[in-house]
Amino acid sequence: MLLGSTLWACGGNERVYVEIPEDVDYLAILSVDDVREPLGANTLLEATGIESAASFSQLRARDAVVVGWSEDVLRPILPAPESLISSTTIRLRGESELLEALPVPGWQVGVSSVDAKVRAVKVPELTADWRPRVPVWSRLTPSTEPRGRYSADLAEDVARARLVMFGGLAEPRGGALNDTWLFEGGRWRELVTEVRPAARSNGALEPDPLSGEIILFGGHGVRGRLNDTWRLDGTEWTRLELDASPPARTEHDMVLDPIRGQIVLFGGKADGYLNDTWVFDGRTWVELALTDAPPARSKHAMFFHEARGAVVMLGGQDGNLALSDAWQLVGDDWRPLPAFNLPGPRGAFAVSYDPMTERVIMFGGTDETSGSYEGTWVFDGAWRLLEDRSRSPSARGYPAMAREPSPDTLILFGGVHWGVFEERVTAETYRLALSR
Repeated sequence: MLLGSTLWACGGNERVYVEIPEDVDYLAILSVDDVREPLGANTLLEATGIESAASFSQLRARDAVVVGWSEDVLRPILPAPESLISSTTIRLRGESELLEALPVPGWQVGVSSVDAKVRAVKVPELTADWRPRVPVWSRLTPSTEPRGRYSADLAEDVARARLVMFGGLAEPRGGALNDTWLFEGGRWRELVTEVRPAARSNGALEPDPLSGEIILFGGHGVRGRLNDTWRLDGTEWTRLELDASPPARTEHDMVLDPIRGQIVLFGGKADGYLNDTWVFDGRTWVELALTDAPPARSKHAMFFHEARGAVVMLGGQDGNLALSDAWQLVGDDWRPLPAFNLPGPRGAFAVSYDPMTERVIMFGGTDETSGSYEGTWVFDGAWRLLEDRSRSPSARGYPAMAREPSPDTLILFGGVHWGVFEERVTAETYRLALSR
């Protein structure tokens, strides 16, 4: 047992560090994320590492309780906010026995109305300073790098443990590109294919839900907006001949929903701004008939939130107005997700989700009037800006970013900096370490 160890938890809008008592052998973080109204009794909690169930009375968003136990003794370590009331029954399953706690006066469990999580850890596994570490950027200097660009896209090729990047706009004020680059083992190499998609910027790449191959859709080509669908099988590009396809567009975004086995596409720009939603199951595109849809936009970003089991969309731009809202796709309808609203309106930024810590990472962007944004934001119950920017990429919009095959790192490439007197396109490769 490590005495004096600390545990990180989210309470309200602040991080909380809790001293672990000497006689506690197990810990669980029970937290609430997006509750709009009190939940009924017998709400089930999904557990990581343990099984649990609980009954509830009243909850408030972004509150948290840390629970510790040893043998058959269960008690709170972090007191719950005063707004939460008691009468809670929790059942926790340890390694070999079922542990049950009767109502504990003066504290309450937090749970999300959308996705409930309990995270548990054996105390002996803690280090003297156990907490999610601050993500750290490092500049990579591979011997070969792609030509500087922005408005390219980058996607993970899971089957081959590498990243794939296609197209973009070249520097300085160059035209659209149609080259394919692979990043693996810390190195870039160009993949030269006999057949390739037309040059474009602001297309979207995602893994095929059936084969895991890389799917490319749309973008802005030399002769205008495109609506073609391509598949990269690892060595060659093939254009797919499909019965239906979304209308031509650019500045849209796509994300793979692994639970439902489909790529989700939203919005983008055509003659105007779009707010349609399409799904691709590896064979066909189908437009969803939505009751509710977010406002039309382009330059937004989407990711799959594993803890919620849902697609989340952030920000973007509608005409000259940059947006800061957040939406979640629930079934066949989008719903506002105000807890995730961005710290400021922006589009053309990079975003990713870290399943290890359930944190959202956002970098850069632009609002088209103030120039490019710098800094890395992390959402772990509330958005916070990483204070150490000494090794961070410079301000930029339209960077390409994706998770590396290693589960705890992101790779960012390129982007464009718009300042008062300059436009600078980068050819820099950065890695962000997310490890706890």
